[in-house]
Amino acid sequence: MVSISRNYLLCYCLLFVQLHLFAQENISGKVIDARSGEGLAYVNIHVVNSTTGTTSDQKGNFQLGGVQNKDGIIFSMIGFKTFVLEFVSRESDPILIELQPEVYLADEVVISASRKTQSLSLAPASVGIVAQADLVTAGVKSFDDAFHQISGVQVTRSSGSNVQALSIRGASEVAGGGIGNRVLLLLDGRPAITPESGGALWNLVPLGAIERIEVIKGAYSSLFGSSAMGGIINVITRSPDTIARTDINLQYGFYSKAPEFADYNEYNDFYGADLTHSGRNGHWSYIFNGAAKMNEGHREKTSFTQY
Repeated sequence: MVSISRNYLLCYCLLFVQLHLFAQENISGKVIDARSGEGLAYVNIHVVNSTTGTTSDQKGNFQLGGVQNKDGIIFSMIGFKTFVLEFVSRESDPILIELQPEVYLADEVVISASRKTQSLSLAPASVGIVAQADLVTAGVKSFDDAFHQISGVQVTRSSGSNVQALSIRGASEVAGGGIGNRVLLLLDGRPAITPESGGALWNLVPLGAIERIEVIKGAYSSLFGSSAMGGIINVITRSPDTIARTDINLQYGFYSKAPEFADYNEYNDFYGADLTHSGRNGHWSYIFNGAAKMNEGHREKTSFTQY
């Protein structure tokens, strides 16, 4: 009787182990960006309440063993929302996981103050930042209008859209002034000055291609040369989107009637259109921007057309 009982117990244990092993599965699949459809590399993948896990390869493919049907699997990666696969079935193998991009609110970052990326609070200078959303909200019509909310920046126009001087804390910058230039215009950290005058054409910077503007107040000739003795205005351009995207910005407005003593009774208006298209074609990313602005001016001889 004892021998028979031991045999039954041994068979029961072997059957339990076989069922347990059979219930465990090896699953495979791919993790992709839900917007672009591209595979995501190095996604953290692990079984809930377990140390079993793996990561996706360069193309987003993965394999994970020792998973039971009742186990949940967590997919996580910085910049994307965490996804939990609550039920695993061999019938769905291989599986396709789509991770949704997630926006994180972080401190503003500048790269111009010390020529490296750093938090705005740690920048060794007084820095003002104008984001793309600020330009749209304020209804900015040209680049030189983008600095109204930043103290210490003064723009002087000769006529229409022509900027005669742009100064930071009293330092003058006159296009065509040559050695008198004191405020340096940068595009993505590179000087953007005209070779014939050594000055910057402030009104020709395309608004639709701007991601943000960094205004560094103070002398920075030690890092950027004598043209930056009065400060720096660094324009950070937009990065192309992974999927095709087109932005259209239309503007229209009109001026109120001039006072009677001005001897100018016209009701003039202004209007414009800005088109930006970006995307990716294979290994190439691209961004195109085009704009047209017409302004009849709020007084005589101030009208202009700009492309």
